[in-house]
Amino acid sequence: MRRPILALLTAFLMAISALSVLGNALVPPAQASEGRRPGPAYTERGPIEIYGDEDFTSENGVVGGSGTPDDPYIIEGWEISADEQTGIFITETTKYFIIRNCHIYSTTGEH
Repeated sequence: MRRPILALLTAFLMAISALSVLGNALVPPAQASEGRRPGPAYTERGPIEIYGDEDFTSENGVVGGSGTPDDPYIIEGWEISADEQTGIFITETTKYFIIRNCHIYSTTGEH
């Protein structure tokens, strides 16, 4: 009785191992963000600095929204070179906002 259970357990573990190996082969590895250049969807600009609610403007990178919970400000699509400062800095605000799909980098390695 013990031998069939051991054989079944061994077969089960081998099947799980095979599925694990096959599953990894079927899923392409994720691209590392380091060294990856942004695609044409990004627009180059300098750092974004927002020091209060009144600074959520298109000049400061806002591309949509009104700052409410149902319609937050959207900051997206920017390629920001932040060699000497923070790429996106937001402080002293009560508005709702989302930052997405931005590529922020420093060529100096300071940040």
